[in-house]
Order: sequence, then structure tokens, then C-alpha cells
Amino acid sequence: MERKETLRENEAKSLEAYLDSQSKKFDMLKDFVVDGYSVDEKLLSAVQIFQDRGLEAYERYTKVQRELASKLQSINVLNEVDNKVAINDNFAIQDSKEVKKLVGVIPNEVIDSIDINDPKSVKRFEIKATSRDEISRGVSKLPTTGTIIIIGKEDEYVKELSSYLKSKGLLVVLIDSIIKEENSAKEIIEELSKITQISGMIAVGNAFAEEIDEEKAYDYFITIAYLTKYILGYIRENKNLVNPLIMFNSFMDGKLGITGNYDNYLYASFTGFAKSLGIEQAIELPGLVNVKLIDFEKTMTTKEMIKAFEDELCCTDMIFEIGRTKDGSRHVLEAYVTKSVVTENKCPFTKDDVVLVTGGSRGVTAECITELAKRAKTTYVILGRANITSEYADDAETSKITEVKEMKSLLARRLKEAGQKVSFIEIEKKAKAILAQRDMIKNFDTMKALGVNVHYYSCDVSNKDAVAKTINTIQLEVGTITGIIHGAGIIFDQKMHHKNMDNFKRVYDTKYKGLNYIMKNINKDKLKFLVMYSSISGYFGNDGQCDYSAGNSYFDKYAYYLNKKYPNCKTLSINWGAWAGGMLDMTYSEAMIERGYVLIPLQIGANYFANEFLMGLPSRQIMITHDGNMGH
Repeated sequence: MERKETLRENEAKSLEAYLDSQSKKFDMLKDFVVDGYSVDEKLLSAVQIFQDRGLEAYERYTKVQRELASKLQSINVLNEVDNKVAINDNFAIQDSKEVKKLVGVIPNEVIDSIDINDPKSVKRFEIKATSRDEISRGVSKLPTTGTIIIIGKEDEYVKELSSYLKSKGLLVVLIDSIIKEENSAKEIIEELSKITQISGMIAVGNAFAEEIDEEKAYDYFITIAYLTKYILGYIRENKNLVNPLIMFNSFMDGKLGITGNYDNYLYASFTGFAKSLGIEQAIELPGLVNVKLIDFEKTMTTKEMIKAFEDELCCTDMIFEIGRTKDGSRHVLEAYVTKSVVTENKCPFTKDDVVLVTGGSRGVTAECITELAKRAKTTYVILGRANITSEYADDAETSKITEVKEMKSLLARRLKEAGQKVSFIEIEKKAKAILAQRDMIKNFDTMKALGVNVHYYSCDVSNKDAVAKTINTIQLEVGTITGIIHGAGIIFDQKMHHKNMDNFKRVYDTKYKGLNYIMKNINKDKLKFLVMYSSISGYFGNDGQCDYSAGNSYFDKYAYYLNKKYPNCKTLSINWGAWAGGMLDMTYSEAMIERGYVLIPLQIGANYFANEFLMGLPSRQIMITHDGNMGH
């Protein structure tokens, strides 16, 4: 019986994948008709026949899915986290009376009693810089022939670096201009490859370093991302290259930004980008590509930097990021476990504050904000992409459905009965929108029932004008923003050499632009706290997540920088591990568990989040996961 159910499940998934792929192809062809292109009428007829037959097949397969739904749901719950049962047994969740206490000691049995020595428990980690001077050394990994592409402006360091590379028999090409189109980067690499062997690239974070210009720095980083994609493609096609090099240089504090004593934080994205790139190449091309980031202390002389650069090429340790200080020391970041215990309520805001939350309408961030609302009564303003509209309002039939597949089947049947054409892509979009809007309204109602004020505004945080207009409206209608929780984020995982760069920018923009646009439109002197949702991918790096890791590592360094510049504003970047019920689908969740990860149960993660506020946000960067050194 179990085998039959597995076969039926696989058949259903195969059919769904087939329908999705075919409908996308037909929809692409239909776009040509809309745009005025000529298409054979037989093709249009084929489209209609496919959709009619596809609908019948789709309805048959949804019946199979309904039968499997119960079993799949139970599997999903069991796979959320290995120690879910143990957690439920050991930690009693507080009742509503306890969580409303806002004075004196506030117990949190959900996490206060977690055993920090248990490898399966989700813990809180602090981040610190430690010296790593005792290293293994070998021969230099500098390429012996070919051309190194340097991306940056020609300052004293770049001149000295070019001279050093030329002295080793290498050619140097400097790219010091902004590349606005991906195809231009492709053409540059293709033309170079016709006349020389490309042996690597060095991205130097020195452009616009003397001015804090987030938009110019963004264009520069995207230029680097475009070029990296095609340089990697070249390296992969030429596996006979000797020691191809992918290097990034930043100029913060020589301790990977952890001191906050610098202004050049705009290239903090380099760290996450480099680490994810390093992991990708270690998996795909083991031992072939040398990927590393070096963060130099600003006070180092050019010659000291070149010496450190040369020194790092001889290291045999698999460290993708390293800090170098003027005294010659090497520094790495390490995580150490700490307890998360609230002994006194030190929450930085009151009932009169206005807290801006991005990405808080649904999912993990909504869970966290709801838990915080139990403990801290104030006004929460939620920003989300979606509009709450009557188009996606529930009716008597839709309100009984909780699964996307069932909702799609219902909507498709309605269209067919009305004699309208069926587009599976549009149906899926509407099905998800109905369920999402229902979820949003439910979350807002839950928060209001806790006695807090909740306002919702539709806004794409990566849109500069929309952010400015929305924040201005909020401060006129609700009040001055005194706290920010930036939880918005999306993922489109893909190897860097195959990246869809539009998706790359969507992922990165939500983090980088979203934060910067918000910060430009609020009064930082009145800001009491800024909390950012980062990820362990920013700290460790992750295969296929160069864009996501880059945005998250920017958060990490910005937290140190802003707190140093505005000490009255508590800043925190939280490197979250993978959540059970977050952006991961079931297949990815299972893969994470197989790799040894413990997923964060929603209740555990939400309580860790709320605790940080009640403890007064004492840290600048923390990690919530089960193993703070898993990726090192």
C-alpha cells in the first residue's frame, strides 16, 4: 500500500511538472500574438486543445493529491526538526497571562532551559574576531600565466597591485567603469578571451570609498557580479588553467567589520558573495579555483597590503575570508554559544513608539512580530508587497480550502464552467494570492487581539520612490518611526555562472536597497533600534546563494557601523538558520536535515527573537542555529 501511494505521489508530481512546463511554453508563444507577431492559427488551436485536455488531467491529478495530503502533511511535520518532540516535552510555552507581564523578571521557559551542550538544540551564538596566525603554508597559488582582471579605480593600491602581478609574469586589465547591462559584461569577457587567457579577477572595494554613496556602490557591486558570472563561465570551460584566482578586497578594519571603526561599509556585501562563491567552486571545481576575500585595516600602507596579499596566496587553509591588520595579524570570525535569558525587562521601546516592519505580514517574520507583540505593546506598521483587495477576498467556497492545489482546481473549474480560457499560470497566481491575503488578515487580527495597534501599507522596499512616499505617509498618519525591523527577503537559488541576473538583483535589492532606502527617509537621531533579518548564509556562505549571502553580510557589517555612528540606536543583525516553515519547501527541508542541519521550530525562533528586545538588544550580531561552526 505504501509503495502504491509513493508511486501515485511521484506520478502526480511528474504530471504537475509537465503541465507547468508546457503551459509556460504556450504562454510564451501566446505573448507573441499579444505583441503583434504572426503565429500560425494551428498553433493557437493547439493551445486551446492543450488547455482543455490539461484541465481534465489536472482535475484527475488533484484527486490523487487530496488523498495524499494527509500523509504528506504528517511527513512535513515530522521533518520540521529532529528534536521537535523533545522540545515540546521539555519546554512549556507560557500562557497569555505570563506573557503580558512587562515588569521585573520575565521567564521564557520555551528557551531559557535549553541545554546549550545538546547538539540538536537550537542555540544563540555571539560573533567575535579571533587571531588565526598559526596557519599551514605552501607554494603560492598565484596564476603563473595569463591576464588578471582588476575591477576598481586606479588608486595607489591598485597601481602597486598591478606592478606586483606584472612582476610575476602576468598581464593586467583594469576595468574602472560601471557596466549597466549584463550583455556588456559578457561581450567584454568574450572579447578578452579571444586575445588572452583569463586567469582570474580581483574586485577592489575602493570605488566611491571616499564618499558614502549607496547607489554608486550598488552599481559597482552589480558590475562585479556581472563580470564574475562570465569569468567563472570562462574558467569552467578552461579547466586546464593553473591556479585561477577570484579575489575580493575590502578596506574596513582588518577584522571583517566587527569593530565598526570605519566608513567604508558599502562593500560589506563582498564577504557573503565571496564565501558563497568559494563554497560553489569547492563543490563544483574542487581544488581548481582559489577564492578569497581579504579585509585590510585602513591604516595599512600600500606595501603592507601587498605583503599581506602575497602572504594569503601561500595559505593552505580553506578560509574564504580573512582580516589583516597593520601589526601583521590575521583575523577570522568565530561563533560562541551564549544563553538567552531575560532577567529584567530592558525593552528599548514603549507604547508610544512606532515600529516599522518589512516582510511582517506573513511567514516567519509575522510569527516573530506576533510573539513580540505579546510582550511589548506598541504600534506596528507592516510593509508588504501585496495589496489587500477584493479580488483576492475569500468567498464561501474558497474559505474552506487551505491548500494551493485544491484552490487552483476550484478556480480552474469556475473558469471552465463560465466558458473562459484557462491559464494555469494565472490560476496559480490567484490561488496563492487568495491564501496569502487570508493569512495576512489573520495575522493582523491576531496582533490586534493582543492589544497592539497594527497598520498595513503596500510597498516594494526596493523601489526608491515608493519607499520615500510610503514612509512620509506613515509618519503623517501614524507617527514618527522610532524602530525598524527589516525582515523582508526572497531567494532564487542558482549557481553563479548560471544566475539569472534579474533574479540576482531582486534578491539583493530587497536586502541592500530596502535597508538603504528606509534609512534615508527616517530621522536616525530618533531611531531607538534597528533589527535586521540576516542569515547563516551571510556568515558561512551557501551554495547557489551568492546574491542572498551578499545582502545578508551587508546587514551584518552595517549593524556594527551604525551602532558606532549612532550609539543611541541599538542595532542587531540576526543570522538565522533554516526555519521549519520558512522559505524552504519540503524537499529542501529534507535535504537540509540530511546534511545535518536542525531546522528552527517557529515557536523557538520567535521566542529567541522576542528575548533580544526584552534583554535590551545587547549585541550587534547573533546567530540562531544549532551549530555555530558548521560551515567552517
